[in-house]
Amino acid sequence: MSDSGPPPADRSRREPEPWLRLLLTYLPVWTAVAALVGGVITYFNNERIAATTRLIEARKPYLDWQLDLYKETAQIAGRIATLPTDSDRWREDHERFLQLFWSEMALVEDAKVELAMGAMKRSLDDCIAASDKVCTRADRASLDLGHALRDGIRVWWAE
Repeated sequence: MSDSGPPPADRSRREPEPWLRLLLTYLPVWTAVAALVGGVITYFNNERIAATTRLIEARKPYLDWQLDLYKETAQIAGRIATLPTDSDRWREDHERFLQLFWSEMALVEDAKVELAMGAMKRSLDDCIAASDKVCTRADRASLDLGHALRDGIRVWWAE
């Protein structure tokens, strides 16, 4: 009998293509690498979120204090611009504005609020020097201060 090749059962069993063999060999390795990279990315993303949360929590007392001072300053500026300058309330508000200007606001204000506070103080000084009955000179300064306070709040509270 002549040997014409492998037995018929062996003919149906072929070697896989080289690319398929390579894929089957390295697929578990690439799966593990992909899982590892995904895990590392997830870990660092979670750490970033946790750090941001810790930062916000650490800033919260300061931001609450800043917000309280900004609200008080806005209310005082609005009353100063509209009340008669000879009223007791105007004098109290003027005195409190000066206290805020020279002390507490200096601790929490940003550059834009600082400029607006200065403009408001100059307007008040002009009203007092001119003996105005109502400090209408402070109208625009009060509005600008309110906008600066709003913008300052947005910076921190929108994060």
